[in-house]
Amino acid sequence: MNSTPKLMTIEAAAEYLGVPVRVLRGLRERRMVPVVHFGKRIYFQREHLDALIEARFEPAMRGVLGWTGRRHTI
Repeated sequence: MNSTPKLMTIEAAAEYLGVPVRVLRGLRERRMVPVVHFGKRIYFQREHLDALIEARFEPAMRGVLGWTGRRHTI
């Protein structure tokens, strides 16, 4: 079972993502991650943070040298 709570404060969510709080505030302001409102407080759902991580994955390259052993030119 995952010990991370389902709802997290902005500080806990930033720590979960490994980013500064200001980065998460910017993502929230640009509506890139949903939030849950309880009164004046906002919370982040773990599932939404995980989806944010998944959406940001970049495919790996085969390597700088590629298959031929020569560097690719751009």
